[in-house]
Order: sequence, then structure tokens, then C-alpha cells
Amino acid sequence: MACLLPARTSRRCGPRRLRLDATWPWTPDLLSKGERRRLRKLELQAARRRIAREPSSRSSRRERATYGLIAELCARQSRRREDWLHKTTTNLAKSHGPIALEDLHVKNMTRSARGSMKQAGVNVRAKAGMNRSILGMAWGTVERMLAYKSQDCGGVLVKVPAARGCCSRVGLPPEPAPPQGMGWLDAEPSPLGGP
Repeated sequence: MACLLPARTSRRCGPRRLRLDATWPWTPDLLSKGERRRLRKLELQAARRRIAREPSSRSSRRERATYGLIAELCARQSRRREDWLHKTTTNLAKSHGPIALEDLHVKNMTRSARGSMKQAGVNVRAKAGMNRSILGMAWGTVERMLAYKSQDCGGVLVKVPAARGCCSRVGLPPEPAPPQGMGWLDAEPSPLGGP
């Protein structure tokens, strides 16, 4: 549980808890339905061409062109994610005073579950999907952006330990832990107003 800092709350609304995970309700689709369909089609084309050629031979011009189109769509997705993260973190920094982020170790959370030669891993595909969604939301980028933006807007960013428990400064009882791999972002509304 992240600490709710007892400062700068307004009378009309108290501290708010925002969930920072791969399922933010306001997370936009980074690619349109047609773009996702096209990306899937291009990936299948590239896989067919890769399987059809001999291992030691050089990739064909068409295969390289397919990889180029895939790279363009992925770059577009990345630019849209970066733009959305900038807008969202700016809004959070402007409209909230203190912000507490849970100190998550994303590198440890996204380790592979494939196991070893002696003992194979279990639920490898499910873990790979969860890793993709965690890395796709760029939690480290959110943390980096909130750090400098909250400082510029006069707020403060506090990293609290990832352990769930009671915060002695506030006196809150421990809350039930969210599902594994979910991060929390606690924020209080700014006295200057805003959402």
C-alpha cells in the first residue's frame, strides 16, 4: 500500500487513489482496429517468408520490406504511447499535490518463467503475456516523467516500499493487496483545483 500523505486536501474531495497498471480505464488504444489487423497480417507474412527461406540464405527484398512496414507500425505505436504518457503525467502533476508511487522492481516482475533444461517452467505463455502488458505500459517512463513534472508544478513525488502494510504517519489500516504485478499510484487533489 502506498502512503496517502496528509497534506493539501480540499474540503470537497479527499485523497483519491488512482490505479496505475496495464488496465488503466482511460488507456487509449495505441493502434486503431485496422492498424492492429494490418500489423497481425504483416507479422504472419514475415513469419511465412522466414520459414520458407533456407536458414543460411539472406532474407529477400520483400521480407525486408515487410519488416520495415512492421517497424513503422511499431514506431507509430511507440510515439502514440509517449504522447499519451506526456499528456497524462502532465495532467496528474498539475492537478495533484503529493503523489506516492509504489517502488516496484519491474525488471524482477518481468522475468521469464520458462525455467531451465532440468525443470521446465509453468504457465510460460500467460507470464509472457503479463510481461508484455507490464512493459507496454512503460511504468519506468511514467515514474521518470512524474518525477520532473511534479517538481516543476510544485508537487512532490514519494516512492514508498512495495510491501503492503499500515502507514504509521497516516494511521491507515492495511488494504488488501492488488493482484500480483499491479502498481498503485496514490494522489491527493491539488489545492489549486483541477480534476
